[in-house]
Amino acid sequence: MNLQPLLEKSSRDHSHLCPRQILGVRMGLAGMAALGFDAPPDKKRLLVIVESDGCFADGVIAATNCTVGHRTLRVEDYGKTERCN
Repeated sequence: MNLQPLLEKSSRDHSHLCPRQILGVRMGLAGMAALGFDAPPDKKRLLVIVESDGCFADGVIAATNCTVGHRTLRVEDYGKTERCN
């Protein structure tokens, strides 16, 4: 799957493009590839759980077509973020 259309979709939905959206799109695509799904899947056969909301989740939504409204995306915010030093 070409990355550019998904980044444009994420940018349009989020009103700007930022690094966390790019990471979300790439991770969404990598996860689907690892599971053998087409990108983006056309049926509700995928449940995505993200632990980070906002920009990252918007990128995952653009790549997977999973949304909270379709009950195919769950946001589990534990109030923590991983930091790389």
